[in-house]
Amino acid sequence: MKGRFIPLILLTLTPICLCSAWQEEDLPPHKGLLLQTVEQIVDAVRQVDPSVVTVKNDRSQFVTGVIYTADGYVLTTRLIIEGAERLEVILPSGLKYKATPIGIDAVTGIGVIKINAPDLRPVKFGDSDGLKKGESILVIGDSFGLSRSLSTGVISNLDLEVNGKELIQITAPINPSMGGAPMINSNGEVVGIIQARLSDSTSVGTSGLVLRPSSEEAEGTGFAVPINDVKFAVEQLIEKGVVTRSWLGVEVQPIPDALRAQLSLENSGVLVTEVLKDSPAQKAGIKRWDIILKYQGKPIDGSKALRKMVYRTPPGTEVELLILRRGNRKRIKAKLEASQRGPTGPIPADFTINAFPDAERGGAWITYTLPWKAHLTLSIYDLKGKLIRRIDLGEKRPGYYITKEKAVYWDGKDKAGKPTLLGVYICTLESGKGRKITTKLLHLGNGSRLR
Repeated sequence: MKGRFIPLILLTLTPICLCSAWQEEDLPPHKGLLLQTVEQIVDAVRQVDPSVVTVKNDRSQFVTGVIYTADGYVLTTRLIIEGAERLEVILPSGLKYKATPIGIDAVTGIGVIKINAPDLRPVKFGDSDGLKKGESILVIGDSFGLSRSLSTGVISNLDLEVNGKELIQITAPINPSMGGAPMINSNGEVVGIIQARLSDSTSVGTSGLVLRPSSEEAEGTGFAVPINDVKFAVEQLIEKGVVTRSWLGVEVQPIPDALRAQLSLENSGVLVTEVLKDSPAQKAGIKRWDIILKYQGKPIDGSKALRKMVYRTPPGTEVELLILRRGNRKRIKAKLEASQRGPTGPIPADFTINAFPDAERGGAWITYTLPWKAHLTLSIYDLKGKLIRRIDLGEKRPGYYITKEKAVYWDGKDKAGKPTLLGVYICTLESGKGRKITTKLLHLGNGSRLR
């Protein structure tokens, strides 16, 4: 069978050569070079392009996927999986395969699916811990199910944290169907997965790109999850279908310069500002204002480094901490526990909502994740703020209400039982105590006219 040719669209090209004032010693030590030649870009694309696929669901939404293993595991964004009844993977050759969902992770915003296909070529991964600000990157992804898109850009921020989640900010055009696309360095190594961009309805998110019919323009700012964090989640999803992260139970901050100088400390370590009740840290005897210098014998380079060290250690592991208390160094052993904010375990990390039209039945599906026990109410409004329908969901336990068995189905009727018209509606989910989240829904209605 002859393969289908997929054209490559170049969205933009950042400057290839920079000013000659840059000296060799100024360049980042990471293998992905700052100064890229055309040959490097072409070679990197050649290496990665065969491993980039298009993922489509039964709502005719398109995102990007990456072949993770030769036996058919594909890495993509969780958004395409949630609420979907059918998933399809389109290979670069144009061949299409039915995909089976394996699992999702709310923290990284990634999802894993599996296909049965021969001769798959997995991508090559790099080390995201070694990335540098200003480093050149490439993004290869889907272009609305029609073709490939290639964006070039640079890393503009490596220290972005949203609700304790680490993201890489890049300056590069990202279109809505590039969710799940690989961010690669000039060696053709995947160092991140595109998962978010700025939108008019959300701030930075990690549950995937916002897929809205009105968002067909390319954006100049994108966000990627570091590949080391992604691989940590993916390996667990493939092995057991859920992701478990450990927690220590301390809040920390950088050591003030004056205190560091007074104690003659090197540029490592963090200051404990809070020890959470009944946490592994409290049980181990860690106290407020302790300075944690080392974790398992390794120096701690900031709070982000400590958090990564902890969550990448399996729950139940007894770890050794070197602390400084009142001028005296002391070794403390703490037994890590599974995080109670586990994103794919029984308790989600965030209160989230998504809404998807049901073309066959004329209604809509509303999926959500709930991190606490609550009495929920779903309200549907038109764009003028008029209440169309209110549904009492009753008392709900913490969990993932993202499958059609657990999601809420709205039949498309108003509170008087009359069918509503095609148009954009606002779905609001309230859990009491001022906790409220909203999302937009393109409701297909009876197709009579646009609201």
